[in-house]
Amino acid sequence: MMLTYVSFALLASQGFAAIVRSDTSVSIEADGKVKEFNVNTADTDTAVDTAQMVLAEVEDWAKSGSPPEGQNIKTIDELAKKLKDALHQTHDAAQKQVQENLNQITKCNIDQENSMKHIASTTKVQVGKQRDEHATCRNAEVVIFEDMQKKCKHLTTWLKSTVEDTPTPEGSTDDEMVDYVQKMSGYWCGKGKVAKEKQEVCENRKEDHRNKKEACDKFQSQFENGFCTWRTEMIDVCNEQETCYDAARNAYDAHVKSTQMLVEKWKIEYTALEKIICYVNVWFDKDNHSTVAGGEDTDVERSRLKECQSLKPDCSQMNINFGDAPEQKECSLADVKDHPGTPEFKKIEYSKWSEFVNEPSSCLEEMSDPHANPHQPEGY
Repeated sequence: MMLTYVSFALLASQGFAAIVRSDTSVSIEADGKVKEFNVNTADTDTAVDTAQMVLAEVEDWAKSGSPPEGQNIKTIDELAKKLKDALHQTHDAAQKQVQENLNQITKCNIDQENSMKHIASTTKVQVGKQRDEHATCRNAEVVIFEDMQKKCKHLTTWLKSTVEDTPTPEGSTDDEMVDYVQKMSGYWCGKGKVAKEKQEVCENRKEDHRNKKEACDKFQSQFENGFCTWRTEMIDVCNEQETCYDAARNAYDAHVKSTQMLVEKWKIEYTALEKIICYVNVWFDKDNHSTVAGGEDTDVERSRLKECQSLKPDCSQMNINFGDAPEQKECSLADVKDHPGTPEFKKIEYSKWSEFVNEPSSCLEEMSDPHANPHQPEGY
């Protein structure tokens, strides 16, 4: 009787109460009465230690050769099963957390991929339009520039030819010089108007080219600013993914590490609870669990108690499938590798108009000298 009292006193202790993981749980007082109370998250070490202590008490009962009192053993049976259910809930919650952690890692990669697709369908497309607008403008500028050169060269050629065709003076007397002046006056009278017209054509084409270059320079600036914006958006996505992935992976790894240690303790606790339930089932009437066997068939009972003592429950259900954490998806910046501020950008984007474009402005960290003079094409 003293052994029974000591056991129930143990069950009533705060340590045993801690292994019940649900919000509302039960304890057993020394008189065998069940009492409800609230507990917080279980202390696994306490749960393991207490389950083993209770098992030791139950095994002492088995060794004593007489079963405990009926109401008390029923209470232990109910509590052991509640504790087993709570242990499974704890295990299931840990398994669910693993999947949530894996999902979060996957989400970091998916979010990066979706963000890159969005940038490709918006900003990249806009930059492509700006590139085309600039190219169209520069091609038109080249046509105007070549026409300007042609007309201005024509003026120069015409003036040179006209001067070469001028009559040379003959003799050096006054009469001869007067005669020369009279001839030149008549010669230049018709040439001046033509020269002025040709000069105006040249100057007008120069003005046309200046205006066109100014327009193209604006398109160039818009294109380069758009390109830098595109690059910044992609860099931001990669940085966000790295931050997200690192945090999610660290959470996953930390949970795996802590849970792996818990699994071993859960197995110990599970084994203790299974053996407690095994002993309880021996003492229950085989046909009616509302009563306790009265000591009949003692040889059979003794055999069954030995089976409980040597019982090795299958603890594999306490294992956790940690899965495989996805690797961080590559966040490629290949599309914006050659950006404004790099020599490759000018070669790739402006090779056809190298003598017409301004020196490209740089993206953020590669800012160039803002006071650099833009290159002016020949012909001015």
